[in-house]
Amino acid sequence: MQQQLTEKDEEIKQQEKTANLLLKLSEQTLKRQHEEELNELEKEKEAEKELYEYKLSSLIKKNEQQKKTFNQRLSREEDLNTIKQLQQTLNQTKTTLAQREEQIRNLKLELITQ
Repeated sequence: MQQQLTEKDEEIKQQEKTANLLLKLSEQTLKRQHEEELNELEKEKEAEKELYEYKLSSLIKKNEQQKKTFNQRLSREEDLNTIKQLQQTLNQTKTTLAQREEQIRNLKLELITQ
């Protein structure tokens, strides 16, 4: 009877060792899989980052080219005419304003001298 208990006890211990080994093996396998998946995700992230940086660089270059083209373009005749008209209107308004200010000064002098 004692021998049977000892054998059962040894059998249980052996099963526990086997279970622990299987558990450790499963844990190691899961860790390795997790690390592999994590590395793969990091590679994908880095590739996407590089792609976005390339796209951003391309867009910045394109924007600079468009700015350069815009700044170097010749003025359109209608734009030049509009600018000329606006400048003439501004000059006329300034002249009229100066005349009105002179009239106000003269009227003030008349009021003071009366």
